Amino acid sequence: MKTLLQKFGSLGLGVRIIAMTLVIITAVVVVNNLVFIDKYRHSANDAMVEKAAAFTAVADEAKNHTGALQADGVFSNEALLAELAKEKKAAEDAGKTYDYTKARIFKTIPVVAGWYAAAEAAEREGIDFQISSFDARNPDNEPDARQGDEDYDNRGPFTAELLTDLESQVSSGGEEVISRIDTATNTLHYMRAVKLTADCMLCHGHPDTSPTGDGKDVLGFQMENWAPGDMHGAYHVMMPLSVVDAQVQKSTASVLMFVVPMVIGAIVLFI
Repeated sequence: MKTLLQKFGSLGLGVRIIAMTLVIITAVVVVNNLVFIDKYRHSANDAMVEKAAAFTAVADEAKNHTGALQADGVFSNEALLAELAKEKKAAEDAGKTYDYTKARIFKTIPVVAGWYAAAEAAEREGIDFQISSFDARNPDNEPDARQGDEDYDNRGPFTAELLTDLESQVSSGGEEVISRIDTATNTLHYMRAVKLTADCMLCHGHPDTSPTGDGKDVLGFQMENWAPGDMHGAYHVMMPLSVVDAQVQKSTASVLMFVVPMVIGAIVLFI
């Protein structure tokens, strides 16, 4: 280092001024470019979070709207229950397992209506959407902390940790949404808590209120004795950040196409 400083000091004054100017100009350009890239990336990430927030909010409102319809008696639950019983018996008589997700009454359950609407919209928009929930009736919705995060749409430890943090956040009176980037897969994860309402108690309430008198709901699942306001799972949106990376690279290249020639021109003019 000392030798370099000695060599630099032995140069003529004009050469030293030019060299220092080149160093300063280069440093300013590099720093500005890094700051620009960082701000652009944060802006793009924020836009993706806002998109995920709007998407899950629509799912939540679809749930609330269906719940209001239930409360207003728009659905003929007696007829739907009779239809369900008939279809279940027909399946049993045929020696088959009845698929409750095909029942019309299943799709009138508010939370189900919310995630069906979101899933269909997600497919159209090319968004990865799922329900993530502990103690899920559908095992496909249960994250497993023992799995490996081999792909961004799996239900491994990252999803389990994020859902656990959201539950802790909601139970302590905090926000009902959470987002985080999985650096291992370069993916943005966004979750919105699914809060149970009074109409959810038909399936998830106290076993003593069982419509079939055996502690189970109309679909045959054991009632869990949950209460309105409890959180049960979350709407979960996943967005790969490779799109943002591509946008950043393209924008950076465009900026350099103008900046580099201007810097070279300024240096030549100064010299």
